Amino acid sequence: MNARWFSLAMGPALLLAAAVPALAAGHEAGFRCGGIGESEQASIKQEAPRHDALLTFATRGGAYLAGVDFTVTSSDGNVVLQGTCDGPLMLLDVPRAGSYRVQASYNGHAQTKTVRMGEHTARMSFLWDAS
Repeated sequence: MNARWFSLAMGPALLLAAAVPALAAGHEAGFRCGGIGESEQASIKQEAPRHDALLTFATRGGAYLAGVDFTVTSSDGNVVLQGTCDGPLMLLDVPRAGSYRVQASYNGHAQTKTVRMGEHTARMSFLWDAS
């Protein structure tokens, strides 16, 4: 009887355990923006190796920009993330390794870059002419 109870109790746990590798293969998509001020810039840059990508938004002259709209799309065309970055630096995480398209828009001027994310932190800079 104990063996039967054990089988009934462990059945769902074993099914869950079998599903865990598929869930653990990726992580949640997300982003964090900031970089206003030197200490916040240093903090974000220090944290970057734990994320899939570090994006920088600036003018060609080097002035940092905030208020950049962005869309991250997977290679199969699905929108993974979309929002507005309130600082010049963005830490980005995607659900799984692969090729992604990042579109960033500032003052109505859009740029699109394709990046491979996975093994190491990708770094991208989006530069606009000063307005």
